[in-house]
Order: sequence, then structure tokens, then C-alpha cells
Amino acid sequence: MAKKFLLTLITAPFSPPLSRGGRVGSAVAISFKKNVIVRFALQTVTISAILFLSNTAAAEDLQYQGGYNPNQTQGQYFQNTAYRYDRSIIYVFYNSAMACRSCPKAMEMLEEVYTKNYQNKYDYYTVDYNENRDYNYISAYKLDRPLEVVLAKVRNGYADGYQKIENLQNKTSNKSGFEREVKDKIDGFLR
Repeated sequence: MAKKFLLTLITAPFSPPLSRGGRVGSAVAISFKKNVIVRFALQTVTISAILFLSNTAAAEDLQYQGGYNPNQTQGQYFQNTAYRYDRSIIYVFYNSAMACRSCPKAMEMLEEVYTKNYQNKYDYYTVDYNENRDYNYISAYKLDRPLEVVLAKVRNGYADGYQKIENLQNKTSNKSGFEREVKDKIDGFLR
């Protein structure tokens, strides 16, 4: 029954031409059957090729593997992150709308200092406060520069003040001085 239905479905658009009397001539019917078989074979090959190519393309798509996801808001990130209520936070706030040539270098140097010295002690978040308006960072931390680091002290799960480090984008030429200043500020406030 299913085969008959499928064959009817496939051949339905290809009805054989009728002769004047309303009957199908034998020669026309034979050529019609060959035509249907050829079209059926072409449809089968086409459908198989489409299925094969769609499976191949799907296998090559990139998959999100964890870590940074640019398509995720910060609110979603915090919801999916295991909460660590007792860890202080180092925020690196930047404003993509403000021109700053040395900000990417300063942010890279900040991440190096964090990875080398504080990865197991504090949380570290980089936030574009111009685009990420889920939270009111601008008024909470009085942000108005292209790059600002905010050290948010957390004690027993509660915010216990913050301190800002400003103008680090102007200090990238001296790597050891940059690192020393950042470490002194972090150690002095968050400990």
C-alpha cells in the first residue's frame, strides 16, 4: 500500500497524454512508463545527493565548546557559571564606542597578569560597557573612559567596596612597570 501511494505521489504530476477518444495508446503508455522510470530515478538521485550534502555540511558546522561565547549576554553567562560567592572580581571595562589604540594591548597585558598571578584567587571579566547594558555598570562604577579596571571586593558573598585602576592604556610601553602597578593595586585592595 505504501509503495503504491509513493509511486502514485511521484507519478501524479506526470499523467500520460490521452488520445482523442480518451484512451491511452499502447505506444504512448510504454514511452510514458519509461519517462516515469527515468524521472523517478533522477528524483531519487537528486534527493540522495541533497541528503548527503546536508549531512556533510551539518557535520562541518562549528560547535560551541564552552568558554567565551560572543553570542551570549553577560547575564546569560553569569546564569550558566558556577557561582563563587566568596571570590572578589576583577572587571576590565572598555568602551568600544571610544577610540583607543593602546587599549587592546593593555587588556592583553592585564589578562597576562591575571593568568600568571590571580587565576585561582579572583574572578576576571572583560565587559564592553557600551554594548552590555544588562547591568548599570556606568553609574555603579562611574565609568567614563575607554578602559577602566574595577576591583570589586567580595566578603562572605556580599560586595564590600570597589577601587578603580585608570589610564592603564597609557602605561603599556613599560611592561614591568605596568605589571608592578596592577599587582600593587590588586594586592593592596583585594587582600
